[in-house]
Amino acid sequence: MITVNGFSKSAAMTGWRLGYICGPKEVVDTIQKLNQHTISCLSDFSMEAALEALQCKDAMAAMVESYRRRRDFFVAGLNAIPGVTCHLPKGTFYAWTKVELAGKNSREIAEYLLEEAGVATVPGDAYGLGGACCIRMSFASAEDDLREALRRMDAAIRKIND
Repeated sequence: MITVNGFSKSAAMTGWRLGYICGPKEVVDTIQKLNQHTISCLSDFSMEAALEALQCKDAMAAMVESYRRRRDFFVAGLNAIPGVTCHLPKGTFYAWTKVELAGKNSREIAEYLLEEAGVATVPGDAYGLGGACCIRMSFASAEDDLREALRRMDAAIRKIND
């Protein structure tokens, strides 16, 4: 068994680019040969922070539960908007959302929501061909902010689709 993991989501250390691998010595040794020439020299403070994060299991569990509540609330709110479909993500704090908006592509949808609703999204086609009518949004915000974003998006989408 090989385990590859990181601290980005589980310890709210997004952007630190800090992770680990556990497995049979011969596999880990081979991976290390590649790794040492591509990624090296983690800072001392990031390694110390990762060690501290491993001691914060209760706080991490509370954080995960908070993200779960916001995810469930936000995805349900998106799915309540006519023409919007969002499946429940299982391992991220982003909502990948399909929006049927008067024949607009993902860039036009993102621009419209920014201009009309004041809600920033990322066009789905930035992630490849499967994102033609999709947008990506973070639900790593306060629930009140998410509620307001849903309200604004609902009004903007109904305005153009009705």
